[in-house]
Amino acid sequence: MIPAPSELLPALQVLDKWAMQSNAYLREAQWFNNGYITKFDEYLENALLSVGAPLLLGLSHPMIQQRISKEEIDLIPADANLLRWASITFCLYDDMATSKAEQQCGDVPQSIQCYMHETGSSEKVAANHIRDLISDGWKELNAECLKPTILCQSITWECSYHVTIFQLGMSWDLPPRS
Repeated sequence: MIPAPSELLPALQVLDKWAMQSNAYLREAQWFNNGYITKFDEYLENALLSVGAPLLLGLSHPMIQQRISKEEIDLIPADANLLRWASITFCLYDDMATSKAEQQCGDVPQSIQCYMHETGSSEKVAANHIRDLISDGWKELNAECLKPTILCQSITWECSYHVTIFQLGMSWDLPPRS
């Protein structure tokens, strides 16, 4: 059965999110090819997009809940606090769980390596710093979910939901706090 145009609308509305994520991947590929190790903040700014939270939210919301309107999609800019904290927390969980394996495969430096390179700190200190940022990210994300917003409540809770699911899925790989 061929879907009606209205059924395709949610996917069409997130094309700009695909483009933003693709550009973030391209930036990471350029860093890799040039052997460039970013500053920690520069890494996080790109990770806000490369982690895929804007795209994931834009695609999953209409499929999980009700149809999302173009107006709602437009209300979720890539720099919105809600999406920002969900993306940062998601990204840092991923980095804590997969950083060593990705480094062995020759991937670009992750948040831990960027922090170590910028500050000259040990891996242990960097990992503890990342854990603190994850904790701060959860506090900020929860605060954002409780704020009155013009976004429908299901969008705000989905941001938290996706991070929670990712956390649970990756938690067995997290090294213990030192």
